[in-house]
Amino acid sequence: MRIDLAALLVMASCAGCATHDPRPTLQEISLCEPSEGPVARPDWCQWPREVRVFADRYDACQHFRGEEPYDSERRRFLEKSIDETCTGNDKQLRQLRSAYAGDAEMTRVLNEFEMNTETE
Repeated sequence: MRIDLAALLVMASCAGCATHDPRPTLQEISLCEPSEGPVARPDWCQWPREVRVFADRYDACQHFRGEEPYDSERRRFLEKSIDETCTGNDKQLRQLRSAYAGDAEMTRVLNEFEMNTETE
């Protein structure tokens, strides 16, 4: 039985293409820094990178939304920071929820985030 070398190379180059797992590899987990945000997240390094990036941005948005604008300079700073960290979060959260709809653990994690409808 003869195996076509070209076909074998194509199959080998796409090993895992159909079953791409966005979860971090053991190497990525070993390099992951634990969450330093206001919310304790013990399983932080097990989350896919795109979810961690979203969570960081979301936490920053919530932080700035809770700050007091005690003078005009502070108000401008907060408005700029809120615009930078909050705009687009609802859209990204919907996309992540859709992408991880089949993953019960990530669905639970993503359902803990609330929509920021004021900034969309």
